[in-house]
Amino acid sequence: MLFAVLAAITFVASTGSSAWANGRFPLADQLVVSPGNSSFMVLRTTFGLLVSEDGGGSWDWVCEKAIGYEGEQDPAIGILESSAILAGTYEGLSVSPDLGCSWAFVPDGLAEQFVVDVVVRPDAPRSALAVAKSYAAAGDAGEPAGAARLFGSTDDGKT
Repeated sequence: MLFAVLAAITFVASTGSSAWANGRFPLADQLVVSPGNSSFMVLRTTFGLLVSEDGGGSWDWVCEKAIGYEGEQDPAIGILESSAILAGTYEGLSVSPDLGCSWAFVPDGLAEQFVVDVVVRPDAPRSALAVAKSYAAAGDAGEPAGAARLFGSTDDGKT
């Protein structure tokens, strides 16, 4: 079914009609499969996320605002063993513990940080790492301007 989704996007591209997603051509460019349930997958698009619980047989759309971002962002996506979804945005790390239904930003050190990348450890799928870049000016919080930091979770994204 993933092929059907990609074929539909390609069809729209080839018809010459004007289809746009946040001022950009609709595109899907990252597919992530849950390490705990191979039927659960998330597809990142230019218009939010598509979530499938049946191996790509059907897809549900999660809009950007629900995740916590807007505009032309392509958040890094990760899925933990519990099927919690991680989305690294310009605003921080947003986590959905319930298959994309509800979302919340991780507080504390990741609050309002630009999360550059997210990775789930293949050898420990309840663990994830996030690289965040600070918006702080030089001297704020004792860091140089634009300093990158590495954050880790070992409890399915709860902390």
